[in-house]
Amino acid sequence: MAETSRTVHGWTRVVAGLDARMQEVYFAAFEYARDRWHAHIEPCVIKPDAAPLPEGAWCAAGNGFAAYPLLRERMGSAASACDALISPKASAIGSLALPRFAAGEAVAARDAAPVYVRHRVALTTAERDAGIRL
Repeated sequence: MAETSRTVHGWTRVVAGLDARMQEVYFAAFEYARDRWHAHIEPCVIKPDAAPLPEGAWCAAGNGFAAYPLLRERMGSAASACDALISPKASAIGSLALPRFAAGEAVAARDAAPVYVRHRVALTTAERDAGIRL
């Protein structure tokens, strides 16, 4: 979302907020410097009223800011712009990967791993039968 924001708007300091449902947002803040995005707030899933806000001027991107107006309000004047229509794009992954691949930073497909930020929200049948609760 940060890369799409840079491509569309030229933004280099982006707070990304994506509606995670269940009254939560996937949330992160990234700054573009030296041809790369650097995390100021690591990706997390959090209640909108508890999201940590970066200091200084940032742009807000993602439907989390439309789904949870409180999140936009909390950013206040720190959000110099907001685009709630920015969404994750596969093409942005390619744009981010190409220079890293060219720099020899590629990994084998078997070594690629997703980053999960949401804790489990359901139990298996066996866990429920055993009386386990989340």
